Amino acid sequence: MKLARLALVVALLLALILGVCHSVHADDNKAEVELKVEIVPPPRPPTGGGGGGAPVYYLLVNLWGEKFRVSVTTAGEVEADLEAVSADGMVRVRIAKGVLALTKDEQRLEEIEVLPMAQPPPLPENGYIIGIAYDFNPDGATFEPPIELEIRYDPSRIPSGIEEQNLLIAYFDEEAAEWIELDSVVDTMGNTVTAKVGHFTPFAILGYLVPPVPAAFTVSKLFISPTEVDIGQSVTISTIVTNTGGQPGTYKVALKINGAVEATEEVTVSAGATKKVAFTTVKGVAGSYSVEVDGLSGSFMVKKPAPPPEEVAPEVKPPINWPMVGGIIAAVVAAAAVVFFWIRRRAQ
Repeated sequence: MKLARLALVVALLLALILGVCHSVHADDNKAEVELKVEIVPPPRPPTGGGGGGAPVYYLLVNLWGEKFRVSVTTAGEVEADLEAVSADGMVRVRIAKGVLALTKDEQRLEEIEVLPMAQPPPLPENGYIIGIAYDFNPDGATFEPPIELEIRYDPSRIPSGIEEQNLLIAYFDEEAAEWIELDSVVDTMGNTVTAKVGHFTPFAILGYLVPPVPAAFTVSKLFISPTEVDIGQSVTISTIVTNTGGQPGTYKVALKINGAVEATEEVTVSAGATKKVAFTTVKGVAGSYSVEVDGLSGSFMVKKPAPPPEEVAPEVKPPINWPMVGGIIAAVVAAAAVVFFWIRRRAQ
């Protein structure tokens, strides 16, 4: 119908031109008529259905085949809240009413497309992608204020050594060729990570494997037993070595006596474990000896042996002169007999 009307207008214009040409008299002079015909195309029909009125524009969200749309203004401002979820439930995009969605050329954004990446960009040191990375297009699209991106993860795919509560969403900065971490919220019950996104580029959940802390050692508690000995007797000196690091390691313990290193011993200690290290020393000179082991100090005493007790010569008694004793006894008996007989005679 519109083409028929256009043909009729052109026919009328041609008839008018022919009539003008016949009414022009020319002898030796020539008359020229300049004709300009401008064909104006009909106005663009509304995008969102039949009828007249202002055109309606939409932002299409395509999550690898799962499509959603929301109306936007000519300037690109979203006119209603939109939540788009992938068919497998792994990706969820929330766009709030009033968000200004533009291309990198600051034109109204017409479509968002999200696709899983077969080959993600290089990862940072000790970094792991939990699940897969997603490519958000068009590259460079911007959102003001930022939209919300939620990615679901499978806890069984988190490598050992990565804490679930430390997961985060990161995007790949192509100019800097590095992953940029976003402030993220981890829901360990729902197994999701959520972050605010202001522009489009590849996104993924990252987890970092924290390397164990190297072995580190402390030496404590110095034991000296006994603290007082005689010359030639042994003294045992011991201490406790603790590995406060996260990896096994070997530590050399040095024993100093009177400031000089007398002995050393290497000990291997597992992460978080303790071991006792013991030394034995014998001194042949009496005196006080200072002891030092890794800053711990003490002392012991070596005594001189006690002198032996003086020997007392036993008292030697002279032998008994038995003949003399017999003579004396005999003399006494004889004297007694003489006296007895004398007294008896006088009594008669």
